[in-house]
Amino acid sequence: MTRTVLLIAAALTTACSGWSLTPTTVCATDEAELAAGSPPLTCAEAEVAITWLRHVSGRPVGQADRNLVLLDLGARYKVDPAEVRTDLEQLAAINTELERASGMTGAETRSTRAWEAVTANGPLDPEHYPEADRSIRRRVAVWAQDDEEKLVLTEADIEAWISFASLCREVQSGEPLKLSIANREALYRDMRVRFEMEPRTGQIGLVGLGGYWHDVEERWIAASYKEQQAWIAAATLPPPMTSRSMGYAAVIFEGDLRQQAVTMHEVLGPFTLR
Repeated sequence: MTRTVLLIAAALTTACSGWSLTPTTVCATDEAELAAGSPPLTCAEAEVAITWLRHVSGRPVGQADRNLVLLDLGARYKVDPAEVRTDLEQLAAINTELERASGMTGAETRSTRAWEAVTANGPLDPEHYPEADRSIRRRVAVWAQDDEEKLVLTEADIEAWISFASLCREVQSGEPLKLSIANREALYRDMRVRFEMEPRTGQIGLVGLGGYWHDVEERWIAASYKEQQAWIAAATLPPPMTSRSMGYAAVIFEGDLRQQAVTMHEVLGPFTLR
């Protein structure tokens, strides 16, 4: 099996195991004490790390990964509380930065912060937070990485373009995309190659929607008919076609994705992380 198939299968296995097993909840309430000390570390204080992970990964943090991050923070706090508080302050500052940025600038910032997270350049370094580091890498799920530009293409970025292609097909009166694992493997591979070949501006275009797709869907549903038509008119959609899902997705993926992202932010956005 190829690396892409193995990674997708592993992701599905992880997801399915999450359905069958219910992890014990760490920090059931904000007022709970995560680690003893003077003062103790509260769950509300540590929650900024979960918000940060949600922002840089572009997707929700599952209970199992949330537990690992919080437990690592609690364990480290018992060794060096001052260090943990400094790390949490840095995470809070990054969250503020990401939440204030919007549109393509926000997408670029998120990608850089995600690069930092998986290259031991972020506040939660693997030496002091080994379990959290494993959770971070699993949630961010990098598919392509440019260390010179300090940008990464994540699973959330690719999935956002698959969802985008499905939306385009639906507004042209087609069915939602139905893609097999083999189809996804091909799209993931093509996107990875494209990211590695693009200049920085093109790379930023490829990460332009990943962190925002949940908000894009909500905004599309809430948009008026006039607003929806404005986006359809501005977006560069392929001619309506009756090809299979993979054929339609391929046409979208081969297009000017940076411009598609810019148009989405300008017409229905701009979107921000929250």
